[in-house]
Amino acid sequence: MVVYAFDVGETLVDESRLWLRYAHQIGVPPLTLLAVLGSYVAEGRDHRDVFEHFGVDPDRFEANMAWRNRPEDGILPEDFYPDAIPTLEALHNAGNRIIVAGNQSKRVTAALEEMDLPVDVIRGADQWGAKKPTRRFFSRLIREAGVEASEIIYIGDRVDHDVLPALESGLRSILIRRGPWGHVHSAWPDAARADAVIGSLRALL
Repeated sequence: MVVYAFDVGETLVDESRLWLRYAHQIGVPPLTLLAVLGSYVAEGRDHRDVFEHFGVDPDRFEANMAWRNRPEDGILPEDFYPDAIPTLEALHNAGNRIIVAGNQSKRVTAALEEMDLPVDVIRGADQWGAKKPTRRFFSRLIREAGVEASEIIYIGDRVDHDVLPALESGLRSILIRRGPWGHVHSAWPDAARADAVIGSLRALL
């Protein structure tokens, strides 16, 4: 049995709508926010730095969204990339174990669990008390999978947070070339260390 483990943002989910909402909530033009985001991605900086650039505390921002608890402030079913759910379903129906595990908050994890996705487990960094790219995050993933690390394939859009730490923990890794990180990181020399670089999740089939 192979265990496929998926990142969330820009792997399964298109975050475009969310970033446009963030721009509105912060009070800056969407193009301005996205331009700063793009420059930070190219520099290898954390996306949370974008909020700080505009004088917004990212923790308070997230806490405020959680307090409002509005569905449109989180992931909606229509945010999934068109190839995401069909691929999850096909892999699951073929007898593989499917895990969704990323740096999402408890709020986002709860929203995903309510969608009845064709997966076995959904876990977030807040539940594990460990975020990517730490070794502890991938150790928790291995424990959750219940198999040897080499039997797990981690699919994500970032070289620094997904590919390299997965490989260092003994997993196999696949980089998906989409979203701002995927497109920028696929040109990084270390992208060649991934077991594969794909443009669509359908390539997993």
